[in-house]
Amino acid sequence: MRILLTGADQALGQALITRLQPSHELLIRDDSSSREIVGCQALIHLWSAATEGIEASARAAGVEHILRVVPWAGPADPAPGCCIVRTAPLMGPGDPEAVIQGWLSWALQDPQEGAGRAVLVDHRDALGGIESALWKGRAGAVYPLIGANPTWSALGAQLRSIWTGPAPGAGPWAVPGEDAGQIGTDSSEADLGWWHRSLEQSLRDTVARL
Repeated sequence: MRILLTGADQALGQALITRLQPSHELLIRDDSSSREIVGCQALIHLWSAATEGIEASARAAGVEHILRVVPWAGPADPAPGCCIVRTAPLMGPGDPEAVIQGWLSWALQDPQEGAGRAVLVDHRDALGGIESALWKGRAGAVYPLIGANPTWSALGAQLRSIWTGPAPGAGPWAVPGEDAGQIGTDSSEADLGWWHRSLEQSLRDTVARL
């Protein structure tokens, strides 16, 4: 399959290149230009403001399957003709967004228990969900990829129970975020066949590499 990919500089973009390139022809774009879209069967749009217009160009060029991958805070309203995958903040080996580093700093040094719930997903599981959505995702659907939806209080306690060293540097995720609410993943599991690791396993795998 000939696939156009945006966001190759993102952690998920790099992983997708490694995962898909042996079996598919990948074309990389980091802007909204329509060059090279003709002849592509699919677009994987790792959303950013710089590439917002690429989906319209892909539709005009007759691309059969458009998959938008948005971070949790990104635009996630359903879009006609577009399958959307919504990824929670990433954890997992390498801590690619420094999420766990920052939340560890909060949990160990200033554990003001935030109200509500957090959302996280292991980047290895997010990658599997994106690839599944490429083949199985329905146009017009929005699939949340959430590996864990703990209360902030429970997450802080779990981080403190796992970590044995001094508090790491704060990083960009130093305090609890907004209440994400209780989020279900039934559609992701039913339509995509998606599964994910347990929160404890992902946290331990992340912390082991910090």
